[in-house]
Amino acid sequence: MTHDNGTTAVHSYDAAGRTTQLVNAKSDATTICSFGYEYDAVGNPVSVAEGSGDRVTYSYDALNQLAREQRSGDSAYDITYTYDAVGNRLTKVDSGARTTYAYDAANELLTEDASGTLTTYTYDENGNTLTTDAAGAVTTMTWSYEDEMLTVKPATGGRVTMTYDG
Repeated sequence: MTHDNGTTAVHSYDAAGRTTQLVNAKSDATTICSFGYEYDAVGNPVSVAEGSGDRVTYSYDALNQLAREQRSGDSAYDITYTYDAVGNRLTKVDSGARTTYAYDAANELLTEDASGTLTTYTYDENGNTLTTDAAGAVTTMTWSYEDEMLTVKPATGGRVTMTYDG
């Protein structure tokens, strides 16, 4: 694929149609960045190798839920995840910083506690998010009777209105 600015993105795929390599290049064919992708037997991505030599690896639990994500190199990190019996994420530990999640009976996210910074969520009867309150910064959403988002009022001010063509 060639972009308007002359840069290219060349994808290579395996027999299952998954990306195995992506090379982004300038118009003179100089590589900007490249990535190599590997998958496990069920199709989960297990590794992304960057042209710089950095690598992100992924491991999964018995239910194929992401359990760990590790990155090597200058921007190294190590993130682990746990889940409840129905697949809701319960915890995320990112290089020692812990985030916990709580859900209602409908498995809707109610709270996210990131090392003491609490975010709460409310929903309408159809499960559409109505408010997100991040430590007092409230974002509100409105929805149509067809469950299409109509407006978003970010905590930072302003308003975004959605329109649909059909």
